[in-house]
Amino acid sequence: MKRNFLFKTVIAVITASLALSFASCAKADGKDTGNADKYEIEFSQKEYVVVLNDDNSSKIGAEARENGNKINNAELTYTVANPAIAEIAEDGAIISKAEGETAVTASYKGVNASATLKVVASATADQVNSFDEEYVNLYGRTYKRGKSQLCLDHVCTGLDIAINGTYLNASIVSTSEQYICIFVDGKPESIRMQVSPMETNYELVSGLERGYHTVKIAKSSESGDGQIRIGSFESEGFAKIPDNTGLKIEFIGDSITSGYGALGIGGARTVANSDACSSYAYYAASALNANYSMIALQGICVKALYYRQENMIDLYKIISSQNSNEYAFGWNPDVVVVSLGTNDSGYIRSKNSEYAAQFSDDYLELLQYVREKNPNAYILCIYSIMGKTFEVDDGISTAIQAMKDDKIIRVDDYVKFTVNGSGANGHPSYTAQKENGQKLAEYIKTLLAL
Repeated sequence: MKRNFLFKTVIAVITASLALSFASCAKADGKDTGNADKYEIEFSQKEYVVVLNDDNSSKIGAEARENGNKINNAELTYTVANPAIAEIAEDGAIISKAEGETAVTASYKGVNASATLKVVASATADQVNSFDEEYVNLYGRTYKRGKSQLCLDHVCTGLDIAINGTYLNASIVSTSEQYICIFVDGKPESIRMQVSPMETNYELVSGLERGYHTVKIAKSSESGDGQIRIGSFESEGFAKIPDNTGLKIEFIGDSITSGYGALGIGGARTVANSDACSSYAYYAASALNANYSMIALQGICVKALYYRQENMIDLYKIISSQNSNEYAFGWNPDVVVVSLGTNDSGYIRSKNSEYAAQFSDDYLELLQYVREKNPNAYILCIYSIMGKTFEVDDGISTAIQAMKDDKIIRVDDYVKFTVNGSGANGHPSYTAQKENGQKLAEYIKTLLAL
């Protein structure tokens, strides 16, 4: 009995000693699970962007925590994966060296955390105001008027620019009272601003923390409301905007795509309660982080002349309703979304019932032209967001079948879009638009295996 007891005691002492020795070694090399649970490091941002050779360089914002509580004056150490791009000073200041992207790691008591660090080139005011795509990202069928104005006709046409400062002003001329939407640093919430023929200088953004910021300006109003022309931008400094070279989507549509009445609650449609940046098209493009182009106009039919004395087949071939020059195709979108037919239904039911026999051929003509100009794109056809009539519904299906093209898809067969006419004049509200944008984005993600 004594031998057995002694043997057990010796084993227990050895086991405890080994455990203590292992714990000491683990703490020394920073791999102790308890240590990891006790300490953590949190960056203020997942990604830091600074401008090359900026004298007012940003600081890395990271803090250490112990059991969830911030440690004041914690001595964090920083390492940069590629020191040729940047270094981090003892106080966390970013010392930029060359354009590029790298990782920065913060360490404290054996615990590490990482964030992305980007260094971008500076740009001059003249370079940004040239609207050259080396310095800005353009959206949609924009074009220049002379050398000093960028014309925005279609819905959501606009641009991204990058500033290195605290504010952004712009010289803007509008042919009528219209609206633009301003998005700062990629946030989904916008500043919606009215622009008027009576004013030309606008404070778009102010009061930002000194440093690098991106600003997107998008036309909220449609081409039928008028034209907006941007003359120049002003800020303390500018930078080159990173290329928007990812997914590209083109939208071809009517009032649903243009955000007609999306901000209204019943009643009549106005310029004020219509917002293209609250349309399913903009929501889908944003969810996919896609570059986009939109050709959309309220009341337009595929080929018939109903509410408007223009049709989509003709409009698609030119720059815009305000610029009849032939459009130079070549943007090569990955996806083209065609959302038409609602006005054609109205034309058939209330004005010309005989057109029902012709509609399918006209829709087929549009598909053939879209395919000719976009040979590699998926063409996604939508007709159900504001309900449907059998004449148009069958006509679209017949036209798609006639194309015998596996990359032309009737999306309504796979997605149940929200039908909600609680916006102005029976059109979808912004909440319904958002739901449908999310549904379309999810479908495109699945289709393209994104």
